[in-house]
Amino acid sequence: MQIQVRDVLFERVRGPEGAVRVTVVGQGMQARGAHIEARVGSQRLAYVAASPTGAGFVGFLPRDPSPGDRLYVRYSGGTELATNLTFRRMG
Repeated sequence: MQIQVRDVLFERVRGPEGAVRVTVVGQGMQARGAHIEARVGSQRLAYVAASPTGAGFVGFLPRDPSPGDRLYVRYSGGTELATNLTFRRMG
């Protein structure tokens, strides 16, 4: 199944995981042999964990992205998908 992304949520957190939790919602994002990789702008998400149902994943960024930075996703070794979702400033 091909990855389809519908929405993304950015939340500021503090701790060893990073500064920003990124939650991606969609379908076709199963945990399998090829891991899901994502980035926002030039920052790669760390600690990426897929939903068991394939309905999304969560990962962490070390710092806030720049406004307008685009979300990209792929399975490791696969073609990167440029989504139409971008980062906006958090309140």
